[in-house]
Amino acid sequence: IREIFIVPTLLMFLANDPIIENYNLSCLEFINIAAAPTSKSLCKKVFKRLKTLKRIDISFGLSECSLACALPNPISDKSRLDIAGTLISNYEMKVIDENGNELSMGEIGELCLRSPTIMLGYLGKPEATSEAIDDEGWLHTGMYKGYMKSVFDISIFKEIW
Repeated sequence: IREIFIVPTLLMFLANDPIIENYNLSCLEFINIAAAPTSKSLCKKVFKRLKTLKRIDISFGLSECSLACALPNPISDKSRLDIAGTLISNYEMKVIDENGNELSMGEIGELCLRSPTIMLGYLGKPEATSEAIDDEGWLHTGMYKGYMKSVFDISIFKEIW
């Protein structure tokens, strides 16, 4: 097994559980992570423990977005473990302030996404749907973040729901 797809909880297990020492994981070269934020320090612990590991890839997505909206950039540079990848095709991203004004790169605001693959709405919950998706089709994620133009910098995402 050269590559595994896991959630951050299992990454914590790989970093910290003593039982890992009982197994030969030298074949493991790549780890793909999704489903929750992952800290840079946790990734560094795993790199230190699993000597043959070449790369940790971090994806970003939401259930409302057909799961993935940013796919991993290869992260072999261990100093850039806060990048969640590049927006996939047919996705648009913007960051807005509390008044709905689009912010410049690096400013902190709410992350909004738009794509034909975004959900149509929450079943039987029109009010929740109208709160989440505006009239222009932007999904308001409730996550507050500054961003870079081509990749998600996830170092300070805060979930507020």
